[in-house]
Amino acid sequence: MSSTKLIQDYNTNTMYVIDVLKRTCQKTKSNLPFNNGCVPDDAKQVFDMTIGAGSETLQTKIYSMRLQQASTLMDINFSVTEKQCVPVGENWVGSVNNVKMVMSVGFFDITLGIKDPSVFTPPAFCKQNITGDAAFHPVLNYRILNL
Repeated sequence: MSSTKLIQDYNTNTMYVIDVLKRTCQKTKSNLPFNNGCVPDDAKQVFDMTIGAGSETLQTKIYSMRLQQASTLMDINFSVTEKQCVPVGENWVGSVNNVKMVMSVGFFDITLGIKDPSVFTPPAFCKQNITGDAAFHPVLNYRILNL
């Protein structure tokens, strides 16, 4: 069992991959550009959708895109709210190194702003267990929405 936390520092082009349960940390360079918009430029809007019923509804937009790099091919669908572009969910289907993969992500308890900036500070054990290059797949180094 593991619990992984990723910290992306765009100021230093550094990413930390932290296994919270094993208390290990991998630090690697990242060359991902900061996505300042809500939806990536290469995403295509598929349709609008209403979640809920009656007076308890949420208007969302559904987008689709493809991630293809190295030995990764993923079809990704994601949804955001219509008015403020708040992320609702993501679904990933495809293969990584010829292994089929399905991943579903839901976003909950989102608030505007950053309540606790310390979430971006790597834990103390991370400074002691740094490796040069992280041995993980590029999918972990890819973000759809700017979260």
